[in-house]
Amino acid sequence: MYARWLAVLVIPCALTASALCGGRAEGDAKKLQGTWSLTGGEDQGKPVPAEKLQGNLVVIAKGTIIANDKDHKKLYVMTYKLDPSRKPHAIDMTIAEGRDKGKTAKGIYELQGDNLKLCYSIGGDRPATFSTKAGDKHLCFAMKRFKP
Repeated sequence: MYARWLAVLVIPCALTASALCGGRAEGDAKKLQGTWSLTGGEDQGKPVPAEKLQGNLVVIAKGTIIANDKDHKKLYVMTYKLDPSRKPHAIDMTIAEGRDKGKTAKGIYELQGDNLKLCYSIGGDRPATFSTKAGDKHLCFAMKRFKP
């Protein structure tokens, strides 16, 4: 009897929490939508040279991220799912087009106004911080909302 009452109380609470989390993910997804220019990057503890970042744009739409080089050529097309309930917020990206098609990247993100930080690892552990170190296979990028 006790187990039945516990289930009656716990299941609606779990469903409500799931719905709230889903709503937060949708809210973050809307805030992320737009075009972003890369302003900085770090790869396994080393800064990405500015000339490699300059002119590259990332376009985020509902459920899709497209990374373009400075010549507007698509480098990657990814689908993504957000989990803003985690600290830091989590993002899982699956490469749909590009040289690593089918691979999944686990990452974290932080959005503050028109500034976005994104750190991830393709095929490795999810980063815990917005920095990298030698041998961790993590990439981190800082982006600013692009305003033509």
